[in-house]
Amino acid sequence: MRCLLRQLLVIAVFSACTRSSEPEIARAESAFKARDYDQAIDITQSLLRENPKGTDAHRLKILSHVARGETDKAIDQYDLALENGTSVQPLLGQMCLLIVQTAFTHENFFVRSAAAKTIGEMGDPAQIRSVASLLRDDNAFVRLFVVETLGRLGGDDALKMLMAAGRDPDVMVRIGAVKAVDDMTKGKPGSEKLFALFEADKTPAVQLFRLSALAQRGDQTALTRIVTMMETLSADEKPAGLSALGRTRDARAIAFLMPFLKDADPTMRMYAALAAGDIASPSSLDALIPLLLDSETMVRGSAATALGKLGDRKAIPLLTKQIEDPDPVVRASVAEALQRLGQTYQDHKRIYETALAEEDYGVRHFAIGSLAQTAGRDALPIFIKALSDTAQRVRIAAVRAIGETGAASEIPILKEALRDPDPSVRTYAAGNIIRILTRR
Repeated sequence: MRCLLRQLLVIAVFSACTRSSEPEIARAESAFKARDYDQAIDITQSLLRENPKGTDAHRLKILSHVARGETDKAIDQYDLALENGTSVQPLLGQMCLLIVQTAFTHENFFVRSAAAKTIGEMGDPAQIRSVASLLRDDNAFVRLFVVETLGRLGGDDALKMLMAAGRDPDVMVRIGAVKAVDDMTKGKPGSEKLFALFEADKTPAVQLFRLSALAQRGDQTALTRIVTMMETLSADEKPAGLSALGRTRDARAIAFLMPFLKDADPTMRMYAALAAGDIASPSSLDALIPLLLDSETMVRGSAATALGKLGDRKAIPLLTKQIEDPDPVVRASVAEALQRLGQTYQDHKRIYETALAEEDYGVRHFAIGSLAQTAGRDALPIFIKALSDTAQRVRIAAVRAIGETGAASEIPILKEALRDPDPSVRTYAAGNIIRILTRR
């Protein structure tokens, strides 16, 4: 009986504490909503001294630190709550979402771009409205990333916003809108009608990608119209035409690509090789093989990438001969191609480890991106090591690779990346934690 009385006394005291804390929690909520984060932190700190396991107090204190840009303090508070036995696991997702949303208004456009892009990686259509404000951003790259994100998330709301983005003042954004509408409406009956709204755009690149979308939807004249347009394009515009030919996925386009695979301009050879890879027709195999020995590294790398996409195992001996190419990016491209053709990451681990030791951060960044395409979780140790790279973009690539391939066991790794000194890395880490949580 005495034991029962003690239990009832504890429950009564706890209930009284809870009731007495309710007005203070309401005050803290009001302060947080009013963006008076200092007051919210002061109130919750006082509440946590009385009740170290107060879930609402922990939540408001954590989110207030995030809103003030104090991600380290937010994580420390989260960890403290866990150590106290407070059930705050769901707060990790809330904390990460607020980190991403806070990045929408960051003064650095690259951080805003990270927020736009990671919303797409999170894969939650409910966030479409939150990212829509960035379609009015004064930086075209931010708007482009929003357009790509909308295409990735899909849905009627995203489609309406993309159609409006087709009137953006920047041609890069308008091209992105055409591509996004193309990607998100593939296979949907009647989707070809959407592209009539882009027909009034006088920019050749917009028209080229509009026609490539129509070609994929069965328009028998679209491919010919692209080829005809190619004859009138300037040298600067021709790469867009080659990319548009690749996006048609029409094997008949290979015949039009052939002259460009031998063009005197290495840029044309590179774009033609990439387009041939996108089409992935076996008929381009013989034309791509000589490009593995091209004098230009960008051409050799593109040829290797294209041969990997073809899926023809006849290319394996030829690619294997180039695995020791003098350029590290080409070597990584060859290794990626061989993995696409059935070899394993372990067969070429040395190539990537060497690339990640290169002084040029662009090589290290490329290597991480290549591994994310083909190696998956087998490359997790390399991704983790890259989280301490000196270059921000390499750390971003590592965070995104872990989010792409990671399971719940990798959440603590990404949680530590929330402490990264660079806000864009923290933004990507937050988005990819949500990505894994959603996957669970």
